[in-house]
Amino acid sequence: MTMGWIIRGYQYSLKQISAVCVVTAGIVIFTLASYEPGDKNIRSGIDSSTWPIPIPPFIVGVCLLSFSLVLSAYLGLYQETFYQKHGKHNEEMMFYVHFLSIPAFALVGDEMYSAFHVANSTPSFIVSGIDTVIPSAWVYIFTICLFQ
Repeated sequence: MTMGWIIRGYQYSLKQISAVCVVTAGIVIFTLASYEPGDKNIRSGIDSSTWPIPIPPFIVGVCLLSFSLVLSAYLGLYQETFYQKHGKHNEEMMFYVHFLSIPAFALVGDEMYSAFHVANSTPSFIVSGIDTVIPSAWVYIFTICLFQ
């Protein structure tokens, strides 16, 4: 909303602003409630006591997520301008968004490689007592992708 107000001059009703403030407050509260200083981050294996940067990993993560939200807000405004100027070409825009983000996966290649091995080593998925050969993690991943 802030980007729309600054860049495009959009006006929002009090109801819209209060709804965004309530959702933002909820996200902040739940994010701070999940933070445990000095705790080892199990997913990334980062121990905040041995972190080489003087800023806690939690704060770095929140800053990265905030930066990505600002960029995605700008992307939405840019797409709106693009659609007004050149017409609506959804497939082409989705191609560029996904194609241009592929190089970013090179930064997390090692983590993705180990995650694939972990997913492959999960027990096979069982349906109605029938043991399938498919690792259960992949079934859950594809189900989540299907319903999103």
